[in-house]
Amino acid sequence: MNGRQWKRIIGLAVVILILAASPVLADPLAPEAALGTAFTYQGRLLENDAPAVGPVDLVFALHSHATADAPVGTSQAVNDKELVDGYFTVQLDFGDVFNSTALWLDIQVRPGAETGTYTSLEPRQPLMAAPQAQFAQEAQTAP
Repeated sequence: MNGRQWKRIIGLAVVILILAASPVLADPLAPEAALGTAFTYQGRLLENDAPAVGPVDLVFALHSHATADAPVGTSQAVNDKELVDGYFTVQLDFGDVFNSTALWLDIQVRPGAETGTYTSLEPRQPLMAAPQAQFAQEAQTAP
């Protein structure tokens, strides 16, 4: 290639780079979309120290206390959830109930396609802050 062809290739690469970066250059701090209130929960069910097999029905409820009956929001049911080596992943959305107070997740389970009672899993799982939530809390109180 001669010098003119190299200049053309480099010039084209610079134009492509600028076009690719232009949304970021416009406002690098602009969010792509609102975060919303949903979150992902992953767990693993064991039965007699072995991975449980599915499907299973699950009910998730938030509580403001680790052991007392102190529900927050409405419960979320997930029916016939398949397990992979005992693991499951669900999307939960309790609405706008997070206000920086401690919350615990109560989980109940029963074999899928059954109508019997659920078994409560103990202990309740504390919900921990995620980096986005910590940032949002700090931004809310920033001067």
